[in-house]
Amino acid sequence: MDDVQRWLALSADVLGEPDPQVAEVMLAEGLCSWGHAYLTVRAVTKPVVHLDEVAVYPPTPWEDTGTWESVVETGAQAHPLYAYNATTRTSAPTTMAQVLGWGWELPEVVSALMEDLGFTEHQMTIPLAANPHGARDAYALVSEDPYLDDDVERAATLQSLVAGLDAHVRLLREARARGDGAPDPLGVPLTPRERVVLDLVAQGHTVEGIATRLAISPRTVHKHQEHLYRKLGAVDRLSAVLSAQRRGLLRSPDR
Repeated sequence: MDDVQRWLALSADVLGEPDPQVAEVMLAEGLCSWGHAYLTVRAVTKPVVHLDEVAVYPPTPWEDTGTWESVVETGAQAHPLYAYNATTRTSAPTTMAQVLGWGWELPEVVSALMEDLGFTEHQMTIPLAANPHGARDAYALVSEDPYLDDDVERAATLQSLVAGLDAHVRLLREARARGDGAPDPLGVPLTPRERVVLDLVAQGHTVEGIATRLAISPRTVHKHQEHLYRKLGAVDRLSAVLSAQRRGLLRSPDR
């Protein structure tokens, strides 16, 4: 299947998916597959970035650590590819190799953090549309293999489609959050990770199965389930699913 066929199929899936969390994962997984990447990071490229403005696919264990928060909120500006995008506000797909070749430095502290987190230097960003303040959201792909000029050209060809699909997911998320003017069904909303765990619980996955699927420990899954139970007023998996269905967070079987 060539790029055009692959992205037509993916676009149909993303546009037909009513759940923004699932649609977002579909898009991220599609980018990983297309860009021979093992990791996709979605972030806002601006001088100062906050933890809630960064999403990593697939979910990783270090997302729940203070180290990752420190990396995001204090180290992003020093990352050469991120700094290049934030400073220039470029709209062009760019690789780490390119910006290093243009004179942007990779500080030792950033190199060490990348090594600790398992990031290679084979990275490419695909900028999305600029917001009214001039900052750009972007997807960053991390691969085991170098990104070549041909990869950058392919990314530029698909860039508008990726940006459109991403905008659709953002609007879908906002619409779902508004609930057509209805109040939030929970006093404390679920985090994206808790929402994914809830969906997997509803599908019947075990704690071990969820841990394997999300590449996290069973202990972390138990922690997310405890948070779910508290927020949903539940005492076990079944009552959590039933509560989520009553609140409109999950589809009921008869729908």
